[in-house]
This record gives sequence, structure tokens and C-alpha cells, in this order.
Amino acid sequence: MNSDDASPDGGNVNKPMHEALSVALRREAEDDGGQTAQTLQLVVRKLIARALGGDIPAIKEIFDRMDGKSAAGTMEDEGPGRVIVRWKDK
Repeated sequence: MNSDDASPDGGNVNKPMHEALSVALRREAEDDGGQTAQTLQLVVRKLIARALGGDIPAIKEIFDRMDGKSAAGTMEDEGPGRVIVRWKDK
């Protein structure tokens, strides 16, 4: 199979890990309480539970996924600032 061929199951041959994860995350699984849901839903519930417990990286991950990652080094525009210039005689 060359890179232009489609995979037999309709996935992307250039991203086999993406396809494998996608299939696994769609499968049904049981949570700790015996409830059945898609694996992706169970993962999301655990992430949210960690965020609710105060886990900052989990909170950041949720915001990054919902709003997009912020650019490194960006700051909010605080509007015009005050500049003081003093002349010093030699």
C-alpha cells in the first residue's frame, strides 16, 4: 500500500496512531461504578473531576481545548500607559 492508498477500514494511512486512538475512544467501556459509556466520555469525566479538585494542569487543558491555546508571551492590552521622561543635565 503506498501513501496515496486508502486504508481498508476507511482511515487515514498517514496517521495510524490517530486512527487507532479514534477507534478506541469510540468503544464502549465501564466506569468505576459499572456505568457504560464511550471511552472518550469516561476520559472527559475524569479530566473534569480532576479540574474540579483544583488540578491546575487539568483546568488549563480544558480551557485550551475549549478556547484554543493562548500564544506564548501574549498579554492583554491594558490600554494607554503613563510614561515619565526626565532630562538630566550633564
